[in-house]
Amino acid sequence: MQLTDSLFLFDIDGTLLAVGSPFHAEALQEAVEDVCGVTADVRAVSLLGRTDSEILLEVMALAGVPEPQRWLPQVLAASVIHFRRHLPIDLRDRVLPGVPQTLNWIAARGGCCGLVSGNIEAIAWEKMRAAGLAQHFASGAFGDESAERADLPPLAVARAGRAYQPERVYVIGDTPRDIACGLAGGYQTVAVATGRSSLAQLRGHGPAFACASLWEFIEQLRLQRRDALAGSAGAHSGGA
Repeated sequence: MQLTDSLFLFDIDGTLLAVGSPFHAEALQEAVEDVCGVTADVRAVSLLGRTDSEILLEVMALAGVPEPQRWLPQVLAASVIHFRRHLPIDLRDRVLPGVPQTLNWIAARGGCCGLVSGNIEAIAWEKMRAAGLAQHFASGAFGDESAERADLPPLAVARAGRAYQPERVYVIGDTPRDIACGLAGGYQTVAVATGRSSLAQLRGHGPAFACASLWEFIEQLRLQRRDALAGSAGAHSGGA
């Protein structure tokens, strides 16, 4: 089974790395407070599946910052500085089960892996390096490029180095927003119940694949491709 025609775009938090560590949210909050001179509370807003830009704009608005969009570039830059101060040197213990096997399996079959993350780009790559996963990803699209997550998959596809058919692009994440952003671009959507959303909740949003883990997705993909090959062979045989 070859995957040279396929692009796999991964979310980070809850998909590649376990959720629950506070250091990212703390960095965003401290950046707002430092740049804008206000008291901010990231815990007052929903973080699940959102871009850092969207989160920061809401945090600033709730803190009474006038014209949050005007402050956003400075706050994004400050967020990276604070994140690097908080980031543990080693995040390998936060890599979710099956992640290395999944990435190695895709690479061995010629598939291309990228990132589609709500994280600020510099923060996303810092996490991947600390987790020992950066070598698996050549490019991506990130939460400092747009507040709207649906804008990100097309950017990542355009940066992947070659043209991919939408049905061979897999947008993979652990939240309903990951599903929605993939569907908005007409891509295959893969929901994994490795974050805070249950499998039943994710299925309710209509992903192409709904799985308990990344490795379960690989098993489902194997079956789908095998059945498609069998169907194609049967069609040719019947027409002979």
